[in-house]
Amino acid sequence: MLAWLQACINWLCKQWAWFFAKRIRLNNSSVDIGPVLAEGGFATVYEAIDVRTKRAIAIKQIRCPDADHAKRIDEEIAAHGKLRHATIAELLDYGVERGVYRLAFPLYGVSVRKLLDDALATRTCLPPQMTASILVAVGEALAECHDQKLIVGDLKPDNVLQCNSSWVLVDLGSCSGFEAPLRDRR
Repeated sequence: MLAWLQACINWLCKQWAWFFAKRIRLNNSSVDIGPVLAEGGFATVYEAIDVRTKRAIAIKQIRCPDADHAKRIDEEIAAHGKLRHATIAELLDYGVERGVYRLAFPLYGVSVRKLLDDALATRTCLPPQMTASILVAVGEALAECHDQKLIVGDLKPDNVLQCNSSWVLVDLGSCSGFEAPLRDRR
């Protein structure tokens, strides 16, 4: 009974967020920002709708407290510009307004972290075929990054999301070039 009530409350909160959706402008599109999907150290990810195409997307909103963080986000945008692979998240558009960067990505499915947490909670394992497909997709994404002379500095289950029957690497915010010295991104 309690899980049902929690699900209803979550659904109502999501609907309420869409009622007060905020429209923002990116470089090439306008989007209506909806509920929060995830939060991290410097970024918040929102569900959004592209006004023109009516496509559901995700907006990664990044706060830039200083010029160093702005440079890192510019590097993330540049990394997405270099990488065109089915196992790496596609950057659809982006915009900058008063030190806040907004990056638009397709809305992907569940994270590997969620699958692992669910498996631990139920004392089960991920199916071998699923585990293999995750590892193959991550390996292909890393190979593509290395072909473009990029090192992914934040590879973790939270940053691998389901895309139909495959998997995509979604966060390139901690990428470094081979020529650049590796940096501690904390």
